Amino acid sequence: MTIWGTEDVFVFPDLCSGSEIVLFDPLEERGEETLGNRYRSVDPSLLAAEVFVIRSSSTSMPERAAADTIIQNLPGSANLLTLTRSNDPSSPSPSLTAIRTNADFVKPTLEDLRSAEIESVLRRSGSIFENTDHHYRLPSDWHASKFVRLANSLRTIADIRRMADWLLGYMSPQTDLLADNGTILPLLQETQRHCQGRFGWQTKIDSIDQYPSVSSLTDAMTHMGERSRLAGEPDRSISFVISVNSSGTALDRFTGVANTQRGDQAVVLCETDPNIQSADAVVQIPVDRWRPNDDGNCEKCGSLAEVVIHPATYEQMTRFNLKTQAVSPRIASKGNEFFQIASDHDAVKLHHTSHRGTHYSAWIDTPTILKVQEVQDSLADKIREFQGDAGALLIPSGPAARELKTIAESATGMDAHIVEGPSQFSPTVEHAIQSTEQVLLVDDTIVTGATLGMLRRAIYDAARVKQTSPRASVVTLLSRPSRSSAIDEIRRPYRDENPVNVHSVHEILLPHGQSCAWCTEVRLLRSWFSNLSDQSQETAHSRLEVLQTEVHEPLLLGSSGATLGLKTEGAFFGNLGERTGFAAASNAVLQVLENLERQSTAAEAFIIDLGVAMDAYFDDILLFGLLRNCRKEQVRFAMTDPGISQRFAKLASYGTQLPDAARCELGWAVAREILPAQGFDGVIAGAQSPEALLISEILMLRQHNTI
Repeated sequence: MTIWGTEDVFVFPDLCSGSEIVLFDPLEERGEETLGNRYRSVDPSLLAAEVFVIRSSSTSMPERAAADTIIQNLPGSANLLTLTRSNDPSSPSPSLTAIRTNADFVKPTLEDLRSAEIESVLRRSGSIFENTDHHYRLPSDWHASKFVRLANSLRTIADIRRMADWLLGYMSPQTDLLADNGTILPLLQETQRHCQGRFGWQTKIDSIDQYPSVSSLTDAMTHMGERSRLAGEPDRSISFVISVNSSGTALDRFTGVANTQRGDQAVVLCETDPNIQSADAVVQIPVDRWRPNDDGNCEKCGSLAEVVIHPATYEQMTRFNLKTQAVSPRIASKGNEFFQIASDHDAVKLHHTSHRGTHYSAWIDTPTILKVQEVQDSLADKIREFQGDAGALLIPSGPAARELKTIAESATGMDAHIVEGPSQFSPTVEHAIQSTEQVLLVDDTIVTGATLGMLRRAIYDAARVKQTSPRASVVTLLSRPSRSSAIDEIRRPYRDENPVNVHSVHEILLPHGQSCAWCTEVRLLRSWFSNLSDQSQETAHSRLEVLQTEVHEPLLLGSSGATLGLKTEGAFFGNLGERTGFAAASNAVLQVLENLERQSTAAEAFIIDLGVAMDAYFDDILLFGLLRNCRKEQVRFAMTDPGISQRFAKLASYGTQLPDAARCELGWAVAREILPAQGFDGVIAGAQSPEALLISEILMLRQHNTI
C-alpha cells in the first residue's frame, strides 16, 4: 500500500498483500484548490494502481469525487473509492465507498487502511523518535530504543480530523472519553464536536495531567461520573484513551479500576509492544523496550546518551549530568605577575574606546608598562630567545611603537623599521624583506591578530617579487585574546618547520568589546528606563552619564554608598587596584569557561560554581567580576538555585559588614537572571544607596513581568 499526500509518499508493502493500493489525501483543509486539481498533482505512476482511495473527513466526498470531471476523465485506476468520516450514529467508523470498480474487485479492509494512514501521519509529523546515539527513559520508567509522542501528530486540523475519524469507531451514545494525558486533548475535542454536532450525543471529555496512577484514574473517573449525575444523565461508560501503550502499566492500572459492567474500556491509539497483535489498537508501532535495574538504570545508561520523557507533557528532556567547576586559586592566579605590574602602574582601563574607535571591555596601557625596566628586560630576553637568523626587524605602528623600537634594537643590535601598514611598505622595508631568510616582528599586544595576519601576507607578497620566501616570527609583550584557540589561528600562517613562531611574554584572556560588561549595563538601563519611577530614572540617568566614558573607581553599582569595601587585599590574584582586579577576574572567568567548553558533551552540563565564589566572599572582586562577565547559561542551572538562595541568607546576616556595592552588584546579577531572585530580598533590604533603590525597583518590575 502507498500513502500519497502533498508532502511525502509512504509505502507499506506488508499491508493489503496481493493488491496495489494508493491512499490519496488531498488535504482539503489546506486551501481552496479544487479536488480535481489536487488529483492532478498525484504522480502518474501511482494513478495506475489497482485500487485508488481518496481520503477525506468530509462526508460529501463520494458525491464530489463522482461528479468531478477531471477525476472521471484522467487516466487512472479502474477501482476508485473514497474513505470518509461517518455521519451514521449506528455505524460511526469511517465509510469506504466505491465510485467505480471492476466486477472482481475486493475491498481492502478498514484495519489495513487505518494502520497505513495513521503510521504515515506519525512519521510525517515526526512523532516517532529513534536515534542510534541514545535510548529513552519512558514515563513508565521502562527504557526503550525509540519513543512515540502521538501529540506531535495533532498539530494540524487535517491530521486531527483523520485521527478522530478512527476514534469515532470506538464511540457509542453512552460513552465519555478520558485521555491519559493532556497532549491529546485536541483529538478528544474533535471527536466530541462530531458526536455532539452530528450524532446528538452528550459526549464529555477529560484528561489526566500526569502519568496515570491508580489514584489519579479513580479521581478522574469519579469526577466524570459526578458531571453526568449533575446533568441528570444515567451512569455513562468511560473509554480511557491511551495515547501510546508501551509497558502496559497505564493499561493495567485502568483495568484495575474500570467498571466493566457499565462498559468501561481502554482504547489504545498506538500499541508499541511487539508481542501484542491487537486489532483493538488504532495503529501498531513495535518498539524494543526493557525494564531497568532496581536503581532505575540499565547498561546503556552509562553512555551519557539517555533522553527522559516528561511524565506530564511527554516532551523529550536530556538527562543532564551536571558538573560544576570553581574558579580555583590556580586559575584565578593565572597572569598574576602581569596584573600586578599593570596595577602598580595604573595601566588598566575599563569600558575604553581607543583612538582608532575600537571598543574594549578592558584595555591595557602597554606604552606605560613598557617604561618599566623589569618589563623591558623580560621582553628583550624573549626577543633574543627567538631572534634566530632574522635579517629584518619590523615594528607595527601604534601607541607603543617607539618603546618597542628602542627595546628591540637594543636586544638584537639591528635597525628596526616601524611599518604603518601592510599596504605601505617603504622601498627600504621591501628591500630588507627581500634580502633575508627570516623576518622578526615585535609588537606590544595581540588582541584579534588581524594586524599580524595582514603583515604576514604583505611579507609574502613583498618577497615574492624576488622569488624568495623568508620565514616570519613574532614576539609580543602581551597576548590577550578572548579565547586561547584564537592564538592557534594567529600562529597558523607563521608556521614553518617550527610549529610555533608566535611568542608572548605574558598570556591572559580578556573579553572582546562586544562582551563588555559595562555596555551590557548601558543597554539594559536604557531598555528599562521608561518603566522606572522618577527617582529611579534620576539614578539611572546618573549611572548612564558615568558610563558614557571609561569607568573609574569607585567601579561598581552602589559604590557611592557610605561603605565602599571593594579591596583585593589577600585575593587569589594579589593586591590589585579595583580596575586591574576586575580585569584579572575577567581573565579567571574566561579561563574557567574555556576549560568547561573543552569538557562539555551533549549530555553533560558544565557551569561555573557560583556557590564557591560566594562562600569565598572576602575575595569580592572575583565574585563580581565573575557575575559581570558570565551569561546565565554559564553559571546557572535549576538544581543549583536553592543553594544560591541559602547563601543569600548567609550574606544578609553580615549586616553592615556587607557594603552597598556588594548588595547592588548581587542585585544586578539577579536582575540579569544570573542569580535566582528567591531569597535575595533580605540582601538588598540592608542597602541605603540610591543604586540600591534602583535595583529594588528593577527587581520588582521583573517580578511582575513589566520589563
